[in-house]
Amino acid sequence: MEYSFAMAIMDETILRTGEQDTAQLLSRLGSLPPAERLVAEAVLAKPIESMRGSIGELATRSSTSPATVIRLARRLGYSGFADWKIALAEQAGRSSQFGHVTVPTGAPTESAVHYTLAADSESLRTAGHFIDNVAFSAAVEQITLASEIMFIGAGTSGALAQLAAYRFSALGIRAHAISDTLHQHLAAANIGSRSVVIAISHTGSTKTTIRAATTAQERGAVVVGIVSSAKSPLAETANLVLVTAGDQGPEQDVFANRVVHLSLLGALHTAAGIALGTPEEGTKAAKIIATYQY
Repeated sequence: MEYSFAMAIMDETILRTGEQDTAQLLSRLGSLPPAERLVAEAVLAKPIESMRGSIGELATRSSTSPATVIRLARRLGYSGFADWKIALAEQAGRSSQFGHVTVPTGAPTESAVHYTLAADSESLRTAGHFIDNVAFSAAVEQITLASEIMFIGAGTSGALAQLAAYRFSALGIRAHAISDTLHQHLAAANIGSRSVVIAISHTGSTKTTIRAATTAQERGAVVVGIVSSAKSPLAETANLVLVTAGDQGPEQDVFANRVVHLSLLGALHTAAGIALGTPEEGTKAAKIIATYQY
C-alpha cells in the first residue's frame, strides 16, 4: 500500500496540527508498532466508516483490540478515541459538506433555479422522516422551561444561531448566541443548570461546538443538537438530537442543509410559541421583529 501524504515525526511521536489532517499524520506507518499499524491502515482504508463506528468496530475491523486503538489515538496526540473521531469527522466534513445541485449539461442557466429549489424541497421533505418526534417535543418542553437558551454554532451554523436567538428573544424567551468560539466556551462554563444549549452543526463534527456543548452539560444544562447525521460526534454528545438526514452522512448541497436547519429552528420557534400559552405569540413576535427591522 502506497501513501502520498506528508509525514511529521518528532521524538517518536506523530504530531498533529490544525493544518494536518488525520491521513497525513498516519502516513509514517513504518514507525508504528505492528498492532497499531493495523489500526492505522484500517482507518486510512475507510476513514468515514472509522469516524462513524465505535471503538469496538474499528478494533474488529483491524483485528486488534480497543486498547490498541486507544494507544494509537494517544500516540497521535489525542486524549482518546472520542477526540480522534472528532478529527476524523472534521476531515470528512471538509471534503463532503460542500457541493452543488447537478444541472444537466447544456441546460439553460436559468434552469439552475428550478433544479436547486427542487433539491431543497426534497431535502425538506425527507428531513421530516428523520426528525425524532419525541426528541422534538422534549426539546420544545426544555426550551419553554429554560431560564435561558444559548444557541451555538460555527461558520454558517453560527449565522443560523444568531438568527435563532433573535427570533426566540421576540417570544419573550431569554435567548442569545455568541459567534466567538472562545466566548462560547466561557459562556458555557458559566451557564446555569436550568439552561438549554442548542448546538447547530451540519457535519456534527465541529470541535469548538462540541466542546462548548460538553462544557455546558457539565454545568447541568440540557444540550439539543441539530445535525445532519446521526453518526456524528455531536449527535453522540447531545442530550436530545434532532437529525435532519439519513445515516449515509452529511452530504448535501452547499445551501440545502442550511435550509433544512433553518426550517427546523422555525418549527421549534412555532411550537415554543404555542406552548408558552397563547397562540398569538408567533404573530406578536413577527410584529416586534418588523417594528425594529424597518
